[in-house]
Amino acid sequence: MVHNNATVTDTLAIILASAMGKGVSDKEIMSRTHLSYDYLLRYLTVLFQNVLIEYDESTNLLKTSEKGKRILATCKEIQKFIH
Repeated sequence: MVHNNATVTDTLAIILASAMGKGVSDKEIMSRTHLSYDYLLRYLTVLFQNVLIEYDESTNLLKTSEKGKRILATCKEIQKFIH
C-alpha cells in the first residue's frame, strides 16, 4: 500500500513488486497503491517506456520484466541503507 508520504520511487517499487510472479491486473495495482486510474497510467507509462514492466496478452496481466526485477532488487538494497 502507498502511504501519503510515499515517493515516486516507492510507488514504482510497489507496482513492480506487485507485478512479480504470475502478474497483476491494473485494478489490483490501484487497490494496493490507492492510485487513481489517471495516476496509475502515468506510472505505467514510465514503467513501459523504460521496459520495466510488460503486458501479457494471453493472461491480460502486467508482469515485471527482467530489467524491472533488477531495478526492484537495487531499490530494496538502497532501502536497507535508508531504513
